[in-house]
Amino acid sequence: MATNRRIVGIVLILALVASSIPLSWGVSDEVIAPEKLREDVDFLFKNLEEIHPNLYAYTDKSVIDELRSDLNYRLDHPMTRIEFYKEVAPVVAALNDGHTHIYPPFKEKTRYAEAGGLYFPLDICIFDGDKTIAERDYSGSGIPIGSELLSVNGILAKEILESLRRYVSAEREAFANACIERRFREYLWVGYGPCDIFLVEVKTPEGMAKELELHGMTHVAIKVAMSEEEKEWKPYEYTYLEEYKCGLLTFNPFIYTEAVVPFLHDVFLDLKQRKAENLIIDIIENRGGSSRVGDLLLSYLTDKPFRQYSRMDTKVSEQIKKREVYSDWRKLQRAPNGTILSVKIDYVRPRWNPLRFDGNVWLLTSAYTFSSATAFAATIQDFKLGAIAGEETGGLATTYGDVCRFTLPNSGREVGVSYKYCVRPNGQDAGRGVIPDYEIAPRPEDIISGEDRMMMFVLDMIEMEG
Repeated sequence: MATNRRIVGIVLILALVASSIPLSWGVSDEVIAPEKLREDVDFLFKNLEEIHPNLYAYTDKSVIDELRSDLNYRLDHPMTRIEFYKEVAPVVAALNDGHTHIYPPFKEKTRYAEAGGLYFPLDICIFDGDKTIAERDYSGSGIPIGSELLSVNGILAKEILESLRRYVSAEREAFANACIERRFREYLWVGYGPCDIFLVEVKTPEGMAKELELHGMTHVAIKVAMSEEEKEWKPYEYTYLEEYKCGLLTFNPFIYTEAVVPFLHDVFLDLKQRKAENLIIDIIENRGGSSRVGDLLLSYLTDKPFRQYSRMDTKVSEQIKKREVYSDWRKLQRAPNGTILSVKIDYVRPRWNPLRFDGNVWLLTSAYTFSSATAFAATIQDFKLGAIAGEETGGLATTYGDVCRFTLPNSGREVGVSYKYCVRPNGQDAGRGVIPDYEIAPRPEDIISGEDRMMMFVLDMIEMEG
């Protein structure tokens, strides 16, 4: 109950603070009448309760009811779509379900960027829950990399993080932090509005306090300032580390396309021809996607039967019936709304594969590893297909997931909501992510040294065992 009271306190206090700051996001956005906004809130929770298998699994309904009551009280004047998002997103995020959320106002952000809007020019990393470290400075202001960000425009960095976290739906705070650090300038824009000049206070790695004036930068200018490596984002890539007789396979998301099939064929053909002894699979930046990619990748790692989930429960609702995605469509259509269809998941029995890898497998995970990427990690662990190094995954190993999307009728805000309960292969629900065999957390000093702590640990282990 103490946790629930804390959730209420944080959401209410931060909502009041945020609402007291005059905001203008630099995009034209007509206002919506209060009664229409309240209609959207009612429509929102009607759909959430009808679709989600257990909407109040992580936060008591009484807590959410109190937040809703306060929200309706604040919806007493016309608001833009972004202003409405700022009010309603924290209430949905308080459910603490990473797959149930109001989608951020990225369409408005895109319009702002295309109009030459300015953004905060630093990339940051978050350590120890609330320590914000400067990772890159695109403005050339002279902030030493590795400096701790103490405040922005007079607001303590810790307060900014706490404020921004309220927009992020997550079971684990570590995942919320990981989302914020990867989109910090966008979340800062949403939370505090646009700004041309940022007055920042930092503490350098040597412990010196500095105050600087940073000029905001356009999206285009930041892109130009990025290194070529940063610009060249790929969904998946592969390289071979000859010194370690090791392949390095990176999957950023699990996006299933026709291209992934020949890509994996070529990867494992190369491993076979080189007689590789080790394979590192990097899913540090993987927020999930399609479990089909996980199944395909696993078929190259084992000839034994496997499954990524032991059981899957689907909540029956009119919304889900219209999706027509259930394996037994007729059974779904006949089932009464509100019931749960529980299915024991069959094992995947891999076919003969001449390129199957039989060496040592290492999996790298982080607090950003989520959804189907977490399911992949759980499968590696539960079937003992390799060793895992890194951080506990941001997503839970047994989780609510598979997202049904709908749109609020008046504000047009898009919503995603879980409609399944997915149980990890070993059948357990410990309320945790996948915990690595070797827990290796990045540290602030790694930013300065450029050292990849997780990768170096695994390569050292390979060298020792080789």
